[in-house]
Amino acid sequence: MTPGRTLVLLPYGMPDAPAHREACASILLSCGGDIERMIDRPVDDLERFGRYVSRIPALREGAQPPIVLLTRTSPLPLTVVSARRSLERAAPALGRASWILFVTDEDDPFFADGARRLGTLSAEPSLAPLWVGPDGMPFLVTTPETRAHDVISGRFLSLRAQAEKYRRGPVMTTRPPSRG
Repeated sequence: MTPGRTLVLLPYGMPDAPAHREACASILLSCGGDIERMIDRPVDDLERFGRYVSRIPALREGAQPPIVLLTRTSPLPLTVVSARRSLERAAPALGRASWILFVTDEDDPFFADGARRLGTLSAEPSLAPLWVGPDGMPFLVTTPETRAHDVISGRFLSLRAQAEKYRRGPVMTTRPPSRG
């Protein structure tokens, strides 16, 4: 892996449209992704993809957590939420990954509405918001219009911090035993 660059996983592959592929590459570079080491096969079956990436030595050895870019978002509960759960079950190291969504109006015109119903969306999708979905799962949301590299990299750092909270799970507090 290129020093300072992060392994990128694309369970659904890159988008078909050349302009969307270019936007994804730009977004990934802004997040520190290694576009020379993108794994996007096999895309026909998420569980198969999970088994495949679970055998990657860098993931098994606990190296730098990868970036997972999901290029399909509709229907949101299935293509994002269930897909993440499935992939994290198949490859537990993906529980440490940073998850990015690439949303297009053509493929998912109602993404923002669905995201707000299922979780908390911090801004409109074109502004590279964080979406905290069910169970506190954090995602960075990007679109073909998301071009400001400094904004993307700043939001990516926020995603990493939010992902760390997600990995730790809810904070459990205990009260000291009462005397008396």
